[in-house]
Amino acid sequence: MQDGVTGEHFDIVGIDPRGIGDTEPHTQCLPVGQNSILKKHTVLEQGFDYSSTAPLPELRAGLLRQQKEMDALVETEYRMCGVRLGQTVRYMGTTTVIRDIAFITDVLEGKGSLINYYGGSYGSIIGQYLVSMFPDRVGRVAIEGIVDVVAWANQPMYKSYRQWLSSTEDAYDWFVTECAKSGPEACDLARDEDELDANKVRDRIEGLFDSLYERPMTVATSDTWGIFTSGMARAFFFRTLQRPLTWPAAATALSAAVNGDAHPLLVLHNEMNAGYRDLERQAVSCNDAPKPPLYEPPTNEQLVDEMLAVATDVTGLAFSVLTTEPDASCHYWPVIPPERFTGPWNNTLSNPILVMSNTADPVTPIASAYLLKELLGDSAILVLQHGPGHGTKSFPTLCTINKSRAYFTDGTLPEDGHTCEIDKPLFPARLQAIS
Repeated sequence: MQDGVTGEHFDIVGIDPRGIGDTEPHTQCLPVGQNSILKKHTVLEQGFDYSSTAPLPELRAGLLRQQKEMDALVETEYRMCGVRLGQTVRYMGTTTVIRDIAFITDVLEGKGSLINYYGGSYGSIIGQYLVSMFPDRVGRVAIEGIVDVVAWANQPMYKSYRQWLSSTEDAYDWFVTECAKSGPEACDLARDEDELDANKVRDRIEGLFDSLYERPMTVATSDTWGIFTSGMARAFFFRTLQRPLTWPAAATALSAAVNGDAHPLLVLHNEMNAGYRDLERQAVSCNDAPKPPLYEPPTNEQLVDEMLAVATDVTGLAFSVLTTEPDASCHYWPVIPPERFTGPWNNTLSNPILVMSNTADPVTPIASAYLLKELLGDSAILVLQHGPGHGTKSFPTLCTINKSRAYFTDGTLPEDGHTCEIDKPLFPARLQAIS
């Protein structure tokens, strides 16, 4: 519950940003259900399929073929946004959302009153726009899971992945290290013969990815059926790294797949991808991003080469972000927003804000939190949580929660740069059955 991190004395007003959730008009670029049909059995559904052991020319050729398919599919989706929604979709960017928040606050609290706000992930973008567009109206604002807002608003999305994924391998290390340390009693991917060697766990995961490229696994049960590819497995694991509370169940499903049974993995994968809502994400990200002629759109060859470099230098899961966080093709977006805020991002604020970040966040890295702290100086108080996951609430600790509650309850600011340690195991011991 939201009051867990903000305290009980606030009346909490939750809004769905324009085009998202229950707001109207909905971002429905294709007829209901047709987007899923368009993506069925394509790279958008199955992820980029490849083997890490393939020679580089062969690897590049296979990835380029899939990127060309993805490029055509995304262009179709975006053109249909223009066909079905027309100019309506141009109002679904963050700048417009901030105007909405300011207006709502004027109505509820009085014109020009201070704005209190809590948000994470994309909510951190809203928070950064908010304090930058209205620096004199900042009340108590806390954000976590920090996105690099300077890159988000000012450079093509495809150029952001190197920074965006800079902590992904740190999260991967946490997963395999804690799994090996916990042993097979708590993590099914571990084996007694591993002798706590995290590399053995990693090799098991990477071996599964490559074996699925050689032959996807089939699933045929009364409740679930389909195939499971290496691209799907990498995308599943990439998303799993963002959700530490799911790690034990994910390890069990991955272990079953290593042993030849992909049914648990396909079930979890389908659950993870349930509830997809057309192009809500892109309606925001592509309205926020710069458009040509501000930059030259990348060719498919340039995009693949950029992502191959990220895969080599930053994380082997790089290609998963192209389908799980699909923002690289905003040059196809059919509209220009009426207003697009691009900074400045370094104002002195009327009150200091709370900036919270995990040290091993696979998609909103600690580097983004450090950048925001550098931009805002004394107007930002940084609180770190030493652990993995996307945002501190993905694996909540009393230390971080208490600092947030104290800030919202009575304005108590924690020590700048304080680090909270996670206070429970990532792979907890399982209860033993009593016979």
